[in-house]
Amino acid sequence: MDYSEQQLAILSAQQSNILAITSVCNVRCLFCSHQGNPSNVRTFSSGHRSFEEIEEIIEFIDKNKKIVIGESITRICEGEPFTHPQIIAILKLLRRKFPKTLIQITTNGSRLTENNLKLLESLKPIELNLSLNSSSLSGREELMKDRCGEVVLAAIQRLKELEITYHGSIVAMPHITGWGDLEESIEYLDSYDAQTIRVFLPGYTKFSPESMKFDLSLWEELRKFIQECRQKYQTAITLDPVRIESLDAVVIGVIKDSPAFKSGIKIGDIIIKVDDKGVFSRVDAFDQITKKCNPTVVINRGGVIKEVPITKLANQKSGLVFDYDLSPVTLEEMERVIHNYRADKALLLISQLAEVRMKLGVELLREKKPNLEIEILAVENKFFGGSILTAGLLVVEDFRTALQEYKDRLAEIDLILLPKIAFNYWGLDLLDENYYQLVEEFGIEVEII
Repeated sequence: MDYSEQQLAILSAQQSNILAITSVCNVRCLFCSHQGNPSNVRTFSSGHRSFEEIEEIIEFIDKNKKIVIGESITRICEGEPFTHPQIIAILKLLRRKFPKTLIQITTNGSRLTENNLKLLESLKPIELNLSLNSSSLSGREELMKDRCGEVVLAAIQRLKELEITYHGSIVAMPHITGWGDLEESIEYLDSYDAQTIRVFLPGYTKFSPESMKFDLSLWEELRKFIQECRQKYQTAITLDPVRIESLDAVVIGVIKDSPAFKSGIKIGDIIIKVDDKGVFSRVDAFDQITKKCNPTVVINRGGVIKEVPITKLANQKSGLVFDYDLSPVTLEEMERVIHNYRADKALLLISQLAEVRMKLGVELLREKKPNLEIEILAVENKFFGGSILTAGLLVVEDFRTALQEYKDRLAEIDLILLPKIAFNYWGLDLLDENYYQLVEEFGIEVEII
Protein backbone atom coordinates (compact mmCIF):
# COMPACT_ATOMS: atom_id res chain seq x y z
CA MET A 1 0.00 0.00 0.00
CA ASP A 2 1.31 3.44 -0.90
CA TYR A 3 0.88 6.47 1.35
CA SER A 4 2.05 10.06 1.42
CA GLU A 5 4.09 11.98 3.98
CA GLN A 6 1.07 14.19 4.69
CA GLN A 7 -1.03 11.09 5.44
CA LEU A 8 1.60 9.95 7.95
CA ALA A 9 1.68 13.42 9.50
CA ILE A 10 -2.10 13.38 9.93
CA LEU A 11 -1.91 9.89 11.49
CA SER A 12 0.72 11.17 13.95
CA ALA A 13 -1.70 13.90 14.98
CA GLN A 14 -4.65 11.53 15.28
CA GLN A 15 -2.83 8.82 17.21
CA SER A 16 -0.30 10.72 19.33
CA ASN A 17 -1.14 14.45 19.08
CA ILE A 18 2.19 15.01 17.32
CA LEU A 19 2.43 18.00 14.99
CA ALA A 20 5.18 17.32 12.44
CA ILE A 21 6.35 20.66 11.03
CA THR A 22 9.85 20.17 9.58
CA SER A 23 12.57 17.66 8.72
CA VAL A 24 15.24 20.37 8.56
CA CYS A 25 17.93 20.21 11.23
CA ASN A 26 20.65 22.80 11.82
CA VAL A 27 23.10 20.46 13.57
CA ARG A 28 24.83 17.21 12.54
CA CYS A 29 24.86 14.94 15.55
CA LEU A 30 27.32 12.04 15.61
CA PHE A 31 24.59 9.89 17.14
CA CYS A 32 21.82 10.82 14.68
CA SER A 33 19.75 7.67 14.17
CA HIS A 34 19.18 8.41 10.49
CA GLN A 35 22.85 7.58 9.81
CA GLY A 36 22.08 3.98 10.72
CA ASN A 37 19.32 3.49 8.14
CA PRO A 38 20.01 1.45 4.99
CA SER A 39 18.65 2.73 1.67
CA ASN A 40 15.72 0.28 1.61
CA VAL A 41 14.19 1.71 4.81
CA ARG A 42 11.53 4.12 3.61
CA THR A 43 11.59 7.44 5.44
CA PHE A 44 10.38 10.94 4.61
CA SER A 45 12.53 14.02 4.90
CA SER A 46 11.17 16.74 2.63
CA GLY A 47 12.05 19.92 4.48
CA HIS A 48 9.63 22.43 5.97
CA ARG A 49 5.95 21.58 5.84
CA SER A 50 3.87 24.39 4.34
CA PHE A 51 1.65 26.49 6.58
CA GLU A 52 -1.40 25.17 4.71
CA GLU A 53 -0.35 21.56 5.35
CA ILE A 54 0.18 22.35 9.03
CA GLU A 55 -3.26 23.95 9.26
CA GLU A 56 -4.73 20.74 7.83
CA ILE A 57 -2.90 18.58 10.39
CA ILE A 58 -3.97 20.82 13.28
CA GLU A 59 -7.59 19.93 12.57
CA PHE A 60 -6.80 16.41 13.87
CA ILE A 61 -5.21 17.60 17.13
CA ASP A 62 -7.01 16.75 20.40
CA LYS A 63 -7.28 19.79 22.66
CA ASN A 64 -7.45 17.56 25.74
CA LYS A 65 -3.95 16.13 25.25
CA LYS A 66 -0.59 17.88 25.15
CA ILE A 67 0.52 18.91 21.66
CA VAL A 68 3.94 17.50 20.75
CA ILE A 69 6.29 19.27 18.31
CA GLY A 70 9.75 18.05 17.35
CA GLU A 71 9.22 14.32 17.78
CA SER A 72 7.92 11.63 15.48
CA ILE A 73 6.75 8.04 15.89
CA THR A 74 6.27 7.54 12.15
CA ARG A 75 8.78 7.39 9.31
CA ILE A 76 8.94 11.17 9.08
CA CYS A 77 12.40 12.44 10.01
CA GLU A 78 11.67 15.25 12.43
CA GLY A 79 14.06 18.20 12.53
CA GLU A 80 14.62 21.29 14.66
CA PRO A 81 11.26 23.12 15.08
CA PHE A 82 12.82 26.57 15.38
CA THR A 83 14.36 26.31 11.91
CA HIS A 84 10.88 26.56 10.40
CA PRO A 85 10.55 30.09 8.98
CA GLN A 86 6.95 30.29 10.24
CA ILE A 87 7.47 28.80 13.69
CA ILE A 88 6.17 31.94 15.40
CA ALA A 89 2.96 31.93 13.33
CA ILE A 90 2.53 28.19 13.94
CA LEU A 91 2.84 28.54 17.71
CA LYS A 92 0.52 31.53 17.82
CA LEU A 93 -2.05 29.64 15.74
CA LEU A 94 -1.91 26.71 18.14
CA ARG A 95 -2.39 28.97 21.13
CA ARG A 96 -5.39 30.70 19.54
CA LYS A 97 -7.05 27.38 18.71
CA PHE A 98 -6.06 25.68 21.98
CA PRO A 99 -5.82 28.38 24.69
CA LYS A 100 -5.17 26.03 27.61
CA THR A 101 -3.50 23.00 26.02
CA LEU A 102 0.11 22.26 26.96
CA ILE A 103 2.50 22.58 24.01
CA GLN A 104 5.61 20.41 24.30
CA ILE A 105 8.54 21.24 22.01
CA THR A 106 11.67 19.14 21.54
CA THR A 107 14.60 21.35 20.54
CA ASN A 108 18.40 21.34 20.43
CA GLY A 109 18.27 24.84 21.91
CA SER A 110 20.50 26.56 19.35
CA ARG A 111 17.66 28.87 18.27
CA LEU A 112 16.43 29.75 21.76
CA THR A 113 17.26 33.42 21.38
CA GLU A 114 15.88 36.06 23.74
CA ASN A 115 13.08 36.85 21.28
CA ASN A 116 12.07 33.21 21.01
CA LEU A 117 12.20 32.78 24.78
CA LYS A 118 9.95 35.81 25.26
CA LEU A 119 7.56 34.32 22.71
CA LEU A 120 7.46 31.03 24.62
CA GLU A 121 6.86 32.88 27.87
CA SER A 122 3.83 34.60 26.31
CA LEU A 123 2.42 31.28 25.09
CA LYS A 124 2.41 29.30 28.35
CA PRO A 125 1.66 26.55 29.16
CA ILE A 126 4.82 25.49 27.33
CA GLU A 127 7.17 22.62 28.10
CA LEU A 128 10.52 22.07 26.42
CA ASN A 129 12.50 18.88 25.93
CA LEU A 130 15.96 20.35 25.51
CA SER A 131 18.67 18.22 23.92
CA LEU A 132 21.79 19.58 25.62
CA ASN A 133 24.14 16.57 25.22
CA SER A 134 27.09 18.60 26.52
CA SER A 135 27.32 21.75 28.60
CA SER A 136 30.74 22.61 27.16
CA LEU A 137 31.11 24.53 23.90
CA SER A 138 33.75 22.06 22.69
CA GLY A 139 31.51 19.10 23.60
CA ARG A 140 28.52 20.52 21.70
CA GLU A 141 30.70 21.14 18.67
CA GLU A 142 32.28 17.69 18.78
CA LEU A 143 29.00 15.80 19.31
CA MET A 144 26.59 17.99 17.34
CA LYS A 145 28.71 20.23 15.08
CA ASP A 146 26.96 23.09 16.87
CA ARG A 147 28.84 26.38 16.94
CA CYS A 148 26.05 28.20 18.82
CA GLY A 149 26.53 26.42 22.14
CA GLU A 150 26.58 29.69 24.04
CA VAL A 151 22.98 30.32 22.93
CA VAL A 152 21.62 27.16 24.55
CA LEU A 153 23.68 27.61 27.72
CA ALA A 154 22.35 31.13 28.16
CA ALA A 155 18.84 29.94 27.31
CA ILE A 156 18.91 27.32 30.07
CA GLN A 157 19.64 30.06 32.58
CA ARG A 158 16.82 32.21 31.20
CA LEU A 159 14.33 29.31 31.26
CA LYS A 160 14.73 29.22 35.03
CA GLU A 161 14.24 32.99 35.27
CA LEU A 162 11.20 32.96 32.96
CA GLU A 163 9.75 29.92 34.77
CA ILE A 164 9.41 27.93 31.57
CA THR A 165 9.26 24.23 32.39
CA TYR A 166 11.87 22.10 30.66
CA HIS A 167 13.42 18.64 30.72
CA GLY A 168 17.06 18.18 29.75
CA SER A 169 18.34 15.27 27.69
CA ILE A 170 21.83 13.96 27.08
CA VAL A 171 22.97 11.28 24.64
CA ALA A 172 25.83 9.87 26.67
CA MET A 173 29.08 9.47 24.75
CA PRO A 174 31.74 9.41 27.50
CA HIS A 175 33.97 7.34 25.21
CA ILE A 176 34.26 10.52 23.10
CA THR A 177 33.85 13.50 25.45
CA GLY A 178 34.79 11.82 28.74
CA TRP A 179 32.90 11.00 31.93
CA GLY A 180 33.78 14.39 33.36
CA ASP A 181 31.95 16.18 30.56
CA LEU A 182 28.90 13.97 31.08
CA GLU A 183 28.73 14.74 34.80
CA GLU A 184 29.30 18.46 34.24
CA SER A 185 26.36 18.46 31.81
CA ILE A 186 24.14 16.75 34.39
CA GLU A 187 25.30 19.21 37.03
CA TYR A 188 24.53 22.18 34.73
CA LEU A 189 20.96 21.01 34.12
CA ASP A 190 20.52 20.28 37.82
CA SER A 191 21.73 23.76 38.82
CA TYR A 192 19.20 25.44 36.52
CA ASP A 193 16.16 23.47 37.65
CA ALA A 194 15.51 21.01 34.85
CA GLN A 195 12.40 19.01 35.79
CA THR A 196 14.15 15.77 34.84
CA ILE A 197 17.40 14.79 33.13
CA ARG A 198 17.04 12.00 30.58
CA VAL A 199 20.27 10.20 29.71
CA PHE A 200 20.27 8.01 26.61
CA LEU A 201 22.66 5.26 25.60
CA PRO A 202 23.35 5.99 21.92
CA GLY A 203 22.17 3.31 19.52
CA TYR A 204 23.96 2.08 16.43
CA THR A 205 23.13 -0.41 13.70
CA LYS A 206 25.37 -2.52 11.50
CA PHE A 207 24.88 0.20 8.88
CA SER A 208 26.16 3.00 11.16
CA PRO A 209 29.56 4.65 10.66
CA GLU A 210 32.37 2.87 12.52
CA SER A 211 32.87 6.00 14.65
CA MET A 212 29.44 5.39 16.24
CA LYS A 213 30.14 1.84 17.40
CA PHE A 214 31.22 1.00 20.95
CA ASP A 215 31.47 -1.93 23.33
CA LEU A 216 28.09 -2.63 24.96
CA SER A 217 29.83 -2.83 28.35
CA LEU A 218 29.31 0.95 28.24
CA TRP A 219 25.64 0.29 29.09
CA GLU A 220 26.51 -1.24 32.47
CA GLU A 221 29.12 1.45 33.17
CA LEU A 222 26.52 4.09 32.40
CA ARG A 223 23.95 2.44 34.67
CA LYS A 224 26.36 2.52 37.63
CA PHE A 225 27.37 6.09 36.83
CA ILE A 226 23.73 7.25 36.80
CA GLN A 227 23.06 5.51 40.12
CA GLU A 228 25.91 7.49 41.65
CA CYS A 229 24.67 10.75 40.13
CA ARG A 230 21.21 10.19 41.62
CA GLN A 231 22.78 10.38 45.06
CA LYS A 232 24.57 13.65 44.26
CA TYR A 233 21.95 15.69 42.42
CA GLN A 234 18.40 16.61 43.31
CA THR A 235 17.00 16.49 39.76
CA ALA A 236 15.46 13.15 38.78
CA ILE A 237 17.77 11.33 36.33
CA THR A 238 16.53 8.56 34.04
CA LEU A 239 18.48 6.18 31.80
CA ASP A 240 17.16 4.83 28.53
CA PRO A 241 17.18 2.01 27.64
CA VAL A 242 17.00 0.36 31.03
CA ARG A 243 17.27 -3.28 32.01
CA ILE A 244 14.20 -4.30 34.01
CA GLU A 245 14.83 -7.14 36.47
CA SER A 246 11.58 -6.90 38.46
CA LEU A 247 8.20 -5.15 38.32
CA ASP A 248 8.66 -3.53 41.74
CA ALA A 249 7.57 0.13 41.59
CA VAL A 250 10.93 1.57 42.64
CA VAL A 251 11.10 5.38 42.71
CA ILE A 252 14.17 6.60 40.80
CA GLY A 253 13.48 10.32 41.17
CA VAL A 254 11.18 12.94 42.67
CA ILE A 255 10.66 16.25 40.88
CA LYS A 256 11.55 19.22 43.08
CA ASP A 257 8.58 21.02 44.71
CA SER A 258 6.10 18.47 43.32
CA PRO A 259 3.33 16.92 45.46
CA ALA A 260 5.42 13.78 45.97
CA PHE A 261 8.46 15.90 46.92
CA LYS A 262 6.42 17.72 49.56
CA SER A 263 5.09 14.41 50.88
CA GLY A 264 8.62 13.20 51.62
CA ILE A 265 8.86 10.25 49.22
CA LYS A 266 12.50 9.47 48.41
CA ILE A 267 14.59 7.77 45.75
CA GLY A 268 14.63 4.02 46.40
CA ASP A 269 11.17 3.89 47.99
CA ILE A 270 9.00 1.08 46.59
CA ILE A 271 5.31 1.81 46.07
CA ILE A 272 3.26 -1.17 47.32
CA LYS A 273 -0.30 0.17 47.39
CA VAL A 274 -2.31 3.21 46.31
CA ASP A 275 -5.42 3.80 48.44
CA ASP A 276 -5.41 0.14 49.54
CA LYS A 277 -5.15 -1.14 45.96
CA GLY A 278 -2.12 -3.28 45.14
CA VAL A 279 0.40 -2.14 42.55
CA PHE A 280 1.27 -4.36 39.60
CA SER A 281 4.26 -2.46 38.16
CA ARG A 282 5.96 0.93 37.91
CA VAL A 283 3.62 1.96 35.10
CA ASP A 284 0.62 0.88 37.15
CA ALA A 285 1.83 2.81 40.21
CA PHE A 286 2.40 5.95 38.14
CA ASP A 287 -1.04 5.72 36.50
CA GLN A 288 -2.91 4.98 39.73
CA ILE A 289 -1.29 7.85 41.61
CA THR A 290 -1.79 10.28 38.72
CA LYS A 291 -5.52 9.57 38.47
CA LYS A 292 -6.22 9.90 42.20
CA CYS A 293 -7.07 12.98 44.25
CA ASN A 294 -5.03 13.08 47.49
CA PRO A 295 -3.98 9.42 47.39
CA THR A 296 -2.38 7.64 50.31
CA VAL A 297 0.44 5.40 49.16
CA VAL A 298 2.03 2.55 51.07
CA ILE A 299 5.79 2.40 50.59
CA ASN A 300 8.58 0.04 51.50
CA ARG A 301 11.60 2.07 52.60
CA GLY A 302 14.48 -0.24 53.34
CA GLY A 303 12.19 -2.86 54.85
CA VAL A 304 10.08 -0.39 56.81
CA ILE A 305 6.46 -0.10 55.65
CA LYS A 306 5.00 3.41 55.78
CA GLU A 307 1.82 5.18 54.72
CA VAL A 308 2.41 8.48 52.94
CA PRO A 309 -0.40 10.88 51.92
CA ILE A 310 0.17 12.89 48.72
CA THR A 311 -1.78 16.13 48.39
CA LYS A 312 -2.71 16.59 44.74
CA LEU A 313 -5.60 16.97 42.32
CA ALA A 314 -7.05 14.13 40.29
CA ASN A 315 -5.06 13.68 37.04
CA GLN A 316 -2.31 15.96 38.33
CA LYS A 317 1.14 14.40 38.06
CA SER A 318 2.63 13.58 41.43
CA GLY A 319 6.27 14.24 40.52
CA LEU A 320 7.32 10.63 41.05
CA VAL A 321 9.70 9.31 38.40
CA PHE A 322 9.92 5.62 37.52
CA ASP A 323 11.61 3.53 34.87
CA TYR A 324 9.12 2.32 32.28
CA ASP A 325 8.35 -1.38 32.64
CA LEU A 326 4.95 -2.92 31.82
CA SER A 327 1.38 -1.67 31.82
CA PRO A 328 -1.35 -4.04 33.05
CA VAL A 329 -3.33 -2.82 30.03
CA THR A 330 -0.88 -4.73 27.80
CA LEU A 331 -1.60 -7.99 29.60
CA GLU A 332 -5.34 -7.31 29.56
CA GLU A 333 -5.20 -6.78 25.79
CA MET A 334 -3.19 -9.96 25.35
CA GLU A 335 -5.72 -11.95 27.36
CA ARG A 336 -8.61 -10.44 25.39
CA VAL A 337 -7.04 -11.25 22.00
CA ILE A 338 -6.26 -14.83 23.02
CA HIS A 339 -9.84 -15.25 24.25
CA ASN A 340 -11.33 -13.76 21.05
CA TYR A 341 -9.31 -16.16 18.89
CA ARG A 342 -10.19 -19.04 21.22
CA ALA A 343 -6.52 -19.97 21.16
CA ASP A 344 -5.37 -22.90 23.27
CA LYS A 345 -1.74 -21.84 23.11
CA ALA A 346 -0.28 -18.50 21.99
CA LEU A 347 3.27 -17.60 21.06
CA LEU A 348 4.30 -14.05 21.99
CA LEU A 349 7.22 -12.64 19.97
CA ILE A 350 8.93 -9.74 21.73
CA SER A 351 12.10 -7.71 21.62
CA GLN A 352 15.19 -8.75 23.54
CA LEU A 353 14.86 -5.61 25.68
CA ALA A 354 11.32 -6.53 26.79
CA GLU A 355 11.99 -10.23 27.43
CA VAL A 356 12.43 -10.16 31.22
CA ARG A 357 9.57 -7.77 31.97
CA MET A 358 7.15 -9.68 29.72
CA LYS A 359 8.07 -13.00 31.32
CA LEU A 360 7.43 -11.47 34.75
CA GLY A 361 4.10 -10.08 33.56
CA VAL A 362 2.96 -13.35 31.99
CA GLU A 363 3.88 -15.26 35.17
CA LEU A 364 1.61 -12.94 37.18
CA LEU A 365 -1.12 -13.36 34.57
CA ARG A 366 -0.85 -17.15 34.80
CA GLU A 367 -1.36 -16.95 38.57
CA LYS A 368 -4.81 -15.45 37.91
CA LYS A 369 -5.51 -17.50 34.76
CA PRO A 370 -3.77 -20.88 35.23
CA ASN A 371 -5.31 -22.29 32.05
CA LEU A 372 -3.78 -19.54 29.90
CA GLU A 373 -0.92 -20.95 27.84
CA ILE A 374 1.53 -18.39 26.48
CA GLU A 375 5.03 -19.11 25.20
CA ILE A 376 7.48 -16.20 24.91
CA LEU A 377 10.12 -15.91 22.19
CA ALA A 378 12.63 -13.05 22.20
CA VAL A 379 13.46 -11.91 18.67
CA GLU A 380 16.92 -10.68 17.70
CA ASN A 381 17.14 -7.46 15.65
CA LYS A 382 19.13 -9.12 12.87
CA PHE A 383 18.15 -6.68 10.13
CA PHE A 384 19.47 -3.58 11.91
CA GLY A 385 21.94 -5.41 14.15
CA GLY A 386 24.43 -3.41 16.19
CA SER A 387 23.17 -2.38 19.62
CA ILE A 388 19.48 -2.41 18.63
CA LEU A 389 17.30 -4.36 21.06
CA THR A 390 13.92 -2.62 20.74
CA ALA A 391 10.62 -3.83 19.22
CA GLY A 392 10.07 -0.68 17.20
CA LEU A 393 12.98 -1.60 14.91
CA LEU A 394 12.07 -5.25 14.36
CA VAL A 395 10.99 -6.12 10.83
CA VAL A 396 8.95 -9.01 9.40
CA GLU A 397 12.15 -10.77 8.32
CA ASP A 398 13.33 -10.80 11.96
CA PHE A 399 10.05 -12.41 13.05
CA ARG A 400 10.22 -14.85 10.12
CA THR A 401 13.74 -15.95 11.08
CA ALA A 402 12.72 -16.46 14.73
CA LEU A 403 9.68 -18.52 13.73
CA GLN A 404 11.75 -20.68 11.38
CA GLU A 405 14.14 -21.44 14.24
CA TYR A 406 11.12 -22.31 16.40
CA LYS A 407 9.40 -24.38 13.69
CA ASP A 408 9.70 -27.76 15.46
CA ARG A 409 7.34 -26.46 18.17
CA LEU A 410 4.95 -24.46 15.99
CA ALA A 411 2.53 -27.38 15.68
CA GLU A 412 1.44 -26.66 19.28
CA ILE A 413 0.72 -22.96 18.54
CA ASP A 414 -2.60 -21.63 17.21
CA LEU A 415 -1.99 -17.87 17.64
CA ILE A 416 1.10 -15.71 17.14
CA LEU A 417 1.25 -12.29 18.83
CA LEU A 418 3.55 -9.53 17.54
CA PRO A 419 4.36 -6.09 19.03
CA LYS A 420 2.17 -3.41 17.41
CA ILE A 421 4.95 -0.83 17.64
CA ALA A 422 6.87 -2.63 14.86
CA PHE A 423 4.14 -1.79 12.32
CA ASN A 424 2.41 1.25 10.96
CA TYR A 425 -1.32 1.90 10.59
CA TRP A 426 -1.46 -0.39 7.54
CA GLY A 427 0.40 -3.28 9.18
CA LEU A 428 3.65 -2.57 7.31
CA ASP A 429 7.11 -2.79 8.83
CA LEU A 430 9.97 -0.40 8.08
CA LEU A 431 10.64 -2.27 4.83
CA ASP A 432 6.97 -2.04 3.77
CA GLU A 433 6.34 -5.75 4.33
CA ASN A 434 2.98 -6.66 5.88
CA TYR A 435 2.96 -8.90 8.93
CA TYR A 436 0.10 -10.88 7.36
CA GLN A 437 2.72 -12.55 5.15
CA LEU A 438 3.53 -14.66 8.19
CA VAL A 439 -0.02 -16.05 8.27
CA GLU A 440 0.35 -17.27 4.70
CA GLU A 441 3.82 -18.71 5.29
CA PHE A 442 3.25 -20.50 8.61
CA GLY A 443 -0.50 -21.19 8.47
CA ILE A 444 -1.10 -19.76 11.94
CA GLU A 445 -3.23 -16.74 12.86
CA VAL A 446 -1.17 -13.62 13.63
CA GLU A 447 -2.33 -10.60 15.63
CA ILE A 448 -0.55 -7.44 16.77
CA ILE A 449 -0.89 -6.02 20.29
